Amino acid sequence: MASQIDFKAFSIGSGANVMTQAAYEALAALGVGYSSGTAPSNAFNKTFRQSSVMAAALATYISNTLDADVLDNGDLAALVGQLDAAIRAVVRQASGSAIVPLTFGSTINWDLANGSIFSVTMANNATLAVPANLAAGAYAIYVAQDSTGSHTLDFAANFRSSLGIPPILSTAPNAVDLLSFVSDGTHLDVSIQRSLS
Repeated sequence: MASQIDFKAFSIGSGANVMTQAAYEALAALGVGYSSGTAPSNAFNKTFRQSSVMAAALATYISNTLDADVLDNGDLAALVGQLDAAIRAVVRQASGSAIVPLTFGSTINWDLANGSIFSVTMANNATLAVPANLAAGAYAIYVAQDSTGSHTLDFAANFRSSLGIPPILSTAPNAVDLLSFVSDGTHLDVSIQRSLS
């Protein structure tokens, strides 16, 4: 289903009653605003068109990038968050396949603003957190056991797996597994390739 975009461009139809760009740039009101009284409708339409077209362009960019509704409901924080997420998604996509190392801890945190492929070495049992800046897409983590091995990895609630059975890491010392994720923007569907060599 197509996403809803509430922000619409004003006065963009063929033959729209708008002032020419040259006339608009020469308009005295451009510097000080419109005074009380009567102002030409084509000047008002030009002003509204310039602001509304940019708002509609940003809303369309957000919607196309995130496959999400962009609503005119007065929630400025939500719009700023959506714009930030859209920009991060584009940057992430452009960053290519650089592998981003993660810091090991009892909870393993990761941020999709930093990339889409990660690596971590298990030094103990841990839980993989839901990533920051989650958006629809595909992601991966190389998980290595340390020289001791036998460390386990649990998953936060937003992860889903086949038959509801979470992936089980290889246990051998220095074993490397590949966790792959596909996300709809809310859940992460996880699968595993074990004991890469």
